[in-house]
Amino acid sequence: MTDILMPNLEFDTHSGRVVRWLKQPGETVKKGEAIAVVESDRTHAELESTTSGVVVNRMVEVGTEVAVGAVIARVVAPDDPAMLATIMTGGKGEDEDGDADTPGTDSRRTMLSPVAQRLVIQHGIDLEQLQGTGTSGRITRHDPERHLPTSTGQSPTIKKTTELLTGANVRRTTDDVEISLEDVLVGGAGNPIRLADLQDLRIHTGTIEAADSTPTEPLADAPPPPSKSDTAEIKLSRIRQTTGKRLSESMREAPHFYVTGEFDLEDALRKLELFPPPQPRLNDLVQYLTVQTLVKVPELNATYAELRLNQHTDVNLAIAVALNEGQITPVIPKAQHYSLPGLATASHDLIHRARENSLQAQDLSTGTFTISNLGIISQVDHFTAVINPPQVGILAVGAIKQRPVVRQGGLHVRHTVHLTLSGDHRVVDGMSLGRFMAAFQSELDYFSR
Repeated sequence: MTDILMPNLEFDTHSGRVVRWLKQPGETVKKGEAIAVVESDRTHAELESTTSGVVVNRMVEVGTEVAVGAVIARVVAPDDPAMLATIMTGGKGEDEDGDADTPGTDSRRTMLSPVAQRLVIQHGIDLEQLQGTGTSGRITRHDPERHLPTSTGQSPTIKKTTELLTGANVRRTTDDVEISLEDVLVGGAGNPIRLADLQDLRIHTGTIEAADSTPTEPLADAPPPPSKSDTAEIKLSRIRQTTGKRLSESMREAPHFYVTGEFDLEDALRKLELFPPPQPRLNDLVQYLTVQTLVKVPELNATYAELRLNQHTDVNLAIAVALNEGQITPVIPKAQHYSLPGLATASHDLIHRARENSLQAQDLSTGTFTISNLGIISQVDHFTAVINPPQVGILAVGAIKQRPVVRQGGLHVRHTVHLTLSGDHRVVDGMSLGRFMAAFQSELDYFSR
């Protein structure tokens, strides 16, 4: 039997909570397959099973907060029916005479079909009350099904669980009003469930009903509805609360120092056009050049906490991703080992999974440097970013667009970008930030040849 533990998803996290179970008791799970979605202070992530087997216990309810390292589920190997039966029948390990079970003494525990195993676990059926009707007394699915009416009062027909197909936004909406996706499906929604389906239903906290197909006309003598307040209180998500707290501490404790530079990307843009599809984009190039620059200027690839400065060999690149609940910073570990196309693929995949709430624990390891990019908003030429503790630097990337540039005494229109580097003045100084900018320009020139 293997314990599944609440992981430490990120730096300085002491607890987490299960926001959704992806596996039910009795379901099989493969090693590396997601078993639950858990929430830390700043993000949601899929928790992978560390072994293959059958889920026999879920130790915490959805919404319960538990300490990092606490057992939240247990998985038993599928080839151990005796253990499965023992766990689900109250821990029985001896027969009626008090003698311990020995291999081969009870064919009912060693000859369970996989479906029968699942039914026994799901409904807590005592194997001592089952009689196998299969070949050589093998217990098949029909045996526990026939047993259900007398043992649990349930119908002998086992209804297959419908796989609910929906996106992260729908799941978050139903979580907020404490409605299960199954209730939405019963209420008349299709599968996959879409946001439009929720708009066609009257959803209240804990209840759901179909909306009328035609609007109800108010009575002529009915008083006008009360006017709505022009102010609405917005409940801050846990992610946004934690982000605000940590960045406030960063601004309060770390004296920030900023340098800004403008970089000509026109020649690099033509070089990118030579790559085979899918071609890396300019934003991908900025990430790649940043990683190469950090290798040359390692004092900014560092973390500082409890008066201890640690300079890192590996560049664990954190990328700021904006979600409805707030900003998170998933990480690409050992980013210095990627080629430009490889880093572009890894970055696009990471950002996509962050927005779909399908990150994994390894995506939330402690980063050593962060990039925050607002280049998708053309009006943002440049901005300053708050350092993500315990890191000592963060790079803010503005919009890449055509601007007037003076070259060899002539005025030209070329694609440029403004980069603003924030540094923690307790451990790095202005010269370190200036060296970063100079090294970035050298890496850009080398790439553009």
